[in-house]
Amino acid sequence: MKRKKSGKSIGGFTLIEVIVSLVLVAILGTLLFTILGSSLSQSAQNLIAVRTTYDVSTVVENMTSHYKELVALYDESGPTPLAALSSAIGNEGSSYNNDYGKYKVVGKGYVTFACTPEKNCSGTPGGSSLLKVTIADPTEKFRITTLYAQQAF
Repeated sequence: MKRKKSGKSIGGFTLIEVIVSLVLVAILGTLLFTILGSSLSQSAQNLIAVRTTYDVSTVVENMTSHYKELVALYDESGPTPLAALSSAIGNEGSSYNNDYGKYKVVGKGYVTFACTPEKNCSGTPGGSSLLKVTIADPTEKFRITTLYAQQAF
């Protein structure tokens, strides 16, 4: 609001106008924070969850890539690629930070099928043809289970 003082125009706000504006901004800010406060403060949790899931998925991709390399390089003088992968993954209940990434082995074992004359289980020790691996992030909040099948040679 402009006012004239001895013929000159002076611009600005009165003290009451400034105080009323500040009070209104404070009230609106308080209402906005009350409504959106928990959404804003917990939005980082979703980003952390996505990042952790991505990290665990990357570990599984690295394991799968390694298994494909083992299959491609397999010769009959050594262990089968499935056994070599099982050994490389580590022991159940242990945490690792290696070429695969940072992970904890929650579960690991062979899925066995009973071999009968009707089923062709040749080349699979004890009928085992699948390796089931469950890994988690170090805090064990996010888990991924994957199956690796024994390749026929």
